[in-house]
Amino acid sequence: INFIFYNRRKSSTEAEIDHSISISGMAGVFDSTKQWTTDMPNPKSFVEEALRTIDSSKFLHRTDGGDVSQGTYWWVAPASLILGGLTVTFMAYHVVKLIFYKGRSRKGVDTRPNLTVGVFRNKRICTADAVLQFLFPLILPVGELCLDESGKAPSTETLARIRAKTNTVSAMTYNTTIEALDYEKETVALRNCTVLLHTRKVDEDTHIPTAQKPPLVVWAHGGGLTIGSAVDATLADFMKLVARNLHGPQGRGGEMPAWASVEYRMAPEHKFPAAIDDFVDAVLHFHEENALSDSYSSIHLAGTSAGAYLLFPALERLSRCHPNISISSVFAQEPMMPLTGDYPSEFVNAYTRTCPPRWIKWAWGSFAPGGEDVYCGMTESSWWSGYAAESRPPRFIVTLAKGDPMFGAAHALVDAMEAAEGMKMDVFVAESSHACSVLDYSVHEKMVEKLVDNLYNPTENNSEERASDESFDEDSD
Repeated sequence: INFIFYNRRKSSTEAEIDHSISISGMAGVFDSTKQWTTDMPNPKSFVEEALRTIDSSKFLHRTDGGDVSQGTYWWVAPASLILGGLTVTFMAYHVVKLIFYKGRSRKGVDTRPNLTVGVFRNKRICTADAVLQFLFPLILPVGELCLDESGKAPSTETLARIRAKTNTVSAMTYNTTIEALDYEKETVALRNCTVLLHTRKVDEDTHIPTAQKPPLVVWAHGGGLTIGSAVDATLADFMKLVARNLHGPQGRGGEMPAWASVEYRMAPEHKFPAAIDDFVDAVLHFHEENALSDSYSSIHLAGTSAGAYLLFPALERLSRCHPNISISSVFAQEPMMPLTGDYPSEFVNAYTRTCPPRWIKWAWGSFAPGGEDVYCGMTESSWWSGYAAESRPPRFIVTLAKGDPMFGAAHALVDAMEAAEGMKMDVFVAESSHACSVLDYSVHEKMVEKLVDNLYNPTENNSEERASDESFDEDSD
């Protein structure tokens, strides 16, 4: 900083520059005589010259012999020291805070000495995920949304603050992606909720009409049934990945899908089954609309985390009360599951920071305080056997994360589904924590390819397979 001000002051008085410092750039070298050269200096000599040039005497004195403290910028040196000290202190504080982070998500967590491991020792997640786990409390401190040691729930002020921060972080990615993909947004008002409908803008001058109609994906956002919104960054990521799969360098082509993101009511203000009611209302609305306008080729259900959970009871309600509605496929990314203490994953991944177990337990208690069967019997294989026998089930994609405390319970759900004859499924298992499967790129890429297959070839894509089933066993680690 001192050097910059020093040179700026001299050039303003047109004083002779008695020394220069070369700065390497992307295309060449720029020195303080304002000449751009294309000859890149030898790195070793460049560093040696820089060290000789930036010396304390030239930092602290002017060429006319006067001390910097006597000039206009005498305050720069102490200001630099103060600013540097504050920066180092701030960084050191947050590093220590992250290393020893407990933030209620770790205090009182049900652990097992022979199972529970720290974030960086957890072999169920990749290295990139471990780094994210370490930094995540600075992004979203969801560990604060937990029952404290006395059993007291988080305050309404804390919940409002975390919700606001979640929506702000999510909207940053969402708005940028929607604008880049050229989607139009329309708010659809339903009985108790709203839906954000995203359809691709059509340029009449360049658009080439096709006989193929776009599929419609009805989306449910994540957030533990307590935070999040229809303005969902995860939705935006999937919109971008599907668009790339369709219209990238090796894309298959086709009309871009429409996406309907449901702003369902959340706990603790609205209990079970309010969120399910809202999602079912959205599906019914678009089914009736499509019956009149014939705008979409097929209707699909999709969601992540808590949104992935909602797909299951919504499907149960539709099959029981509206059997005439045809759902072509279901995409459930790491469905939120109740923690019962019956599965090792609850203890192996007890210290996760993206989805702390105590937050999960508080969220379920807020949503279903009466201990209702939130999955409506769907965790039993008998339900799926009856469902497959009585109807034509949609094709399912279910993704699981090995670093997720809910991995064992979700694994049991998948086992129940696969035990039923006639179920068509693809299961993907990522080495990541909850809702972070994008960090396991190879698995995530295959999952997106299968999702696009289901959107555009729902009747032809009927081969049963288990994708990425390596180390799928709950007790394998």
